[in-house]
Amino acid sequence: MRYFLLTLIPLMLSAAAIKAPLLDVTDDTATISSETVHPGTSGYVLRNFNDTFSSIISNVRVTAYDAQNKTATLALAPYSGLQQDSLPKGMWKAQKGDIAVLAHGYGQGLLIAPSDNVYSHLVEKNPSLRWVHPDYFAAHLSFEGHPTPLTEDFRNFCEQTSTGLLHIYLLDHLFTLDCSSTALLEILPIPIQRSEEKLPFFSRLATINADLWGEGSDELEAYDLHYLRLIEANNPDNKALKAFLSENSTVIEKLTQSTKADDISDSNAQKRASFLDAK
Repeated sequence: MRYFLLTLIPLMLSAAAIKAPLLDVTDDTATISSETVHPGTSGYVLRNFNDTFSSIISNVRVTAYDAQNKTATLALAPYSGLQQDSLPKGMWKAQKGDIAVLAHGYGQGLLIAPSDNVYSHLVEKNPSLRWVHPDYFAAHLSFEGHPTPLTEDFRNFCEQTSTGLLHIYLLDHLFTLDCSSTALLEILPIPIQRSEEKLPFFSRLATINADLWGEGSDELEAYDLHYLRLIEANNPDNKALKAFLSENSTVIEKLTQSTKADDISDSNAQKRASFLDAK
C-alpha cells in the first residue's frame, strides 16, 4: 500500500488526460505506449476523419500496464456516453492509429464523506480539482429512489456529469476510484476526526426519497462497511485493497459484528411491534 501525507501530495493522480495512438488492435483489446497509467483508468477512442471532423467510437479501460516496456493493455467496449437513439450511429470499430484518450474528466471529482468537517478538510486541501457537490449526487439518488447508493448510481451520475474521479473517505483513508469503471486507483491514509456522521454521506439534503422495494431502497445504516464492500465488490483482485483489508481485518470484523447485532436488534423490535399490533 502507498502512504503519503496529504499536505505533501494532495492527490497523486494527475488531472491531465493521456492521449496515445492505438498500436495492436483486436476485436476487443488494444495497446498503447505510455510513460505511466493506472490499471482501471477509463476513457474513449477518438477517430480523426480529417482536419475538421472526428468522432468518439469506443469506450476504453486500462486492464494492465507493463512498466518495463511502458505499454498499456486496453479493453474496448461500445461507447455509452451522449446516448441519443433519435440520431444515426456510426458503426466504426477501433483500429490502429485511432487515438486513445484516457483520464478525461479527472480534473473533476465527487467526494463521499461521512461528515461536514471531513468533506471540508479534503476539499480545501485539494483546490486544483473541480468538486461536484454531493448535494447533486444526493438529488440523483432521490430521483432513483436509492437512499443506499449502488455501483450503477455512481457510474450513471459520473457519466451524466463528466466526472472522472470518485473519492470515498472511510476508516481514516481516502479511496480514489475511476468513476466510470469504479476501479480502485489509490488508497491514501488521512486520519481526520469526524464530527457528527450523516448517512448515506454528507450532503445538505434533508432526505433522499426511497422506492418501496428493490436494491438500494433501504436506508443505509453502516457507512464505512457499505462503501468498503462496494469498493471490494468492484475490485476483487486489487493487491492494495487486499493489503488494506488484511491490515485492518480486526476493525472490519468489529464493524461487521456490530452491524449484525444492530440488524438482529431491529428485527426483534419489528417482531415485537408486529406481535403487539396483532393483539
